[in-house]
Amino acid sequence: QQARHYLNEASGNLRFAHPGGSAENVLVPYHGSVRAAAKRNGKASRKCGSGVDATVDVALEGNSAHPEPVVSVFQLGVLDDEDPNSKTDANVAALDIRAIGVATDLATAPSFDEAQVFFAVAVTGQWTTPARGPLSVVTIDVDPGNDGSAEFEIRAEPRNKQFFYRDALASSTYPKGSDQRIRRLPLNLVTPDVAETHPFNNSVLVFTALLSDLGVSEQNPVFSYYASTEDPVSLTFGQSTNWAIFDAKKPVLSAAKYGKDGLPLFVGPGPIQVDVSEEGRAGNVPLDLLLLHHTNVAGSRFEVLTLAPKLPGDLGLSAVSENSVVADESTQLVFKAVNGGPEAVQGVKLELTPAHGTLISATTTQGACNAALCALGELAPGASATITATVRADDDAESLTVNAELTSELDCESTTANNSTLSTLSVTQPPRPPALHPAGGCDCRASAPQRTPSGVWLAALLAGAAVARRRFRR
Repeated sequence: QQARHYLNEASGNLRFAHPGGSAENVLVPYHGSVRAAAKRNGKASRKCGSGVDATVDVALEGNSAHPEPVVSVFQLGVLDDEDPNSKTDANVAALDIRAIGVATDLATAPSFDEAQVFFAVAVTGQWTTPARGPLSVVTIDVDPGNDGSAEFEIRAEPRNKQFFYRDALASSTYPKGSDQRIRRLPLNLVTPDVAETHPFNNSVLVFTALLSDLGVSEQNPVFSYYASTEDPVSLTFGQSTNWAIFDAKKPVLSAAKYGKDGLPLFVGPGPIQVDVSEEGRAGNVPLDLLLLHHTNVAGSRFEVLTLAPKLPGDLGLSAVSENSVVADESTQLVFKAVNGGPEAVQGVKLELTPAHGTLISATTTQGACNAALCALGELAPGASATITATVRADDDAESLTVNAELTSELDCESTTANNSTLSTLSVTQPPRPPALHPAGGCDCRASAPQRTPSGVWLAALLAGAAVARRRFRR
């Protein structure tokens, strides 16, 4: 009498109303399936530089049309790159394993023999169902002896393989190479009346088994596991992951104590809480957390978060300028922003603030400048951007100063002392022409020229002529 998974087939128009917003018409094609979904991601609370808390909070950010979005939490075992062929081949994408992880409820179970273990699998694409008749699209192999030879396998299968109830799926444990089932438990941790984990039309899956059914005991709690896929249509092998190892008594990361019903399952807005082992806090092992977002939209149903301390970044700024500038004239200052840290820095900006002067223009080798604010965008490790600013000094200023402030989304930095510069230039007055002053030695007043009377000139001329005649007669 339990609620069962099923596919909704519908045609026509369905009208969805968003709380606080306007209604929206959705046209559902024949044989289409519509269900409420979320688009959320986790954000871990991490310390800067060193140190990890014994319990770490992971906030769930984003939005959800689903009233009770579901996330399950695991210690990461293997993370793999996407198969390039999955972009063009949906069948390849459905068999392309991207991540596997593991968790237990040993912290909340009555005893070790009753404790469960949960194996998480995420693929690139999407399957219609992970159990195609008697075939399991994904299988988990377990090696309790850690000798490289699997002794058990866990499959996804319908509770009834032949007739009714083929849409009620189970996680079944078998000895390797045998069809004699040891036990079957709910696929995806719980039945659908507890939480909607959606095994159909999805790309994430959780297998459940008892630790004791896998040959794991308190005396021998360490085991190895891997995942593989099979094409149920062509009956051909898909791919398999590398082996991962897990200590059931000493998990590095564990969230079951804080999850729903003592399971690593979280329903609703969050946050998620995760315990970190002493070995993990000492920095001796990776602190990678695998989240399965069962109710997220396609393409965002799994993510890997690290709980390790953030590596301090180092965003630095330097400035070069002249020592002085002439009043009412312009000069150039050159600023260089450098990412000296180990990771890329997002949202880098430079703001220029002149005093006793005016910013004429600013240009940058990366991004764009709008007045006094330059948006440089992302700076990769070791990358830099050069900003050239032209500034005019006020005509009555004694000095010109330009303050430059570098900001970014970097929230863990080794020092912020080199995130700003202050350039000071002395202002000199332009040279003036020498002033002219009157001095002794001449009388600069104008006077009329002295004229000789015309009668005097005529008498002198006649006298000269008479002397000439006398000399001639001799």
